[in-house]
Amino acid sequence: MKKLLIIGIILCYCSNYAQNVTTIRKPKVTVFTGHYDSKNTAVGLGRMTLDIRQVKTVLTGELNYQDPARKNTTDYKISGYVQNDKGHIQLLKDNVALASAVVTLEDGIMTFTLNGENADIPKTLRLSKK
Repeated sequence: MKKLLIIGIILCYCSNYAQNVTTIRKPKVTVFTGHYDSKNTAVGLGRMTLDIRQVKTVLTGELNYQDPARKNTTDYKISGYVQNDKGHIQLLKDNVALASAVVTLEDGIMTFTLNGENADIPKTLRLSKK
């Protein structure tokens, strides 16, 4: 009888404890996967297309920039990571990092901000999702 009473008290205590424990939820990670184009959002700055693939927090893909003033095209591979709803990417050519950038995504519009200077790509560009 005493054993049943002790088991009953333990069960009551455990059920009260379980009600007071809060669930910790993981924050939502912004998903950057997609094809983005600056054709309709950046006037007079050339055209940038950006293909991004995201697996968990790792970003990979390709970036293409066409400069109408110089009549040239620049292609880069990109690799990076997602942290605090921002994508931190490096622009690679022949597996050498030439520049880095930060991308943010809000309502289907991506903002590309170059860190530092690069003669081939504008400092800031807005791209829309295709």
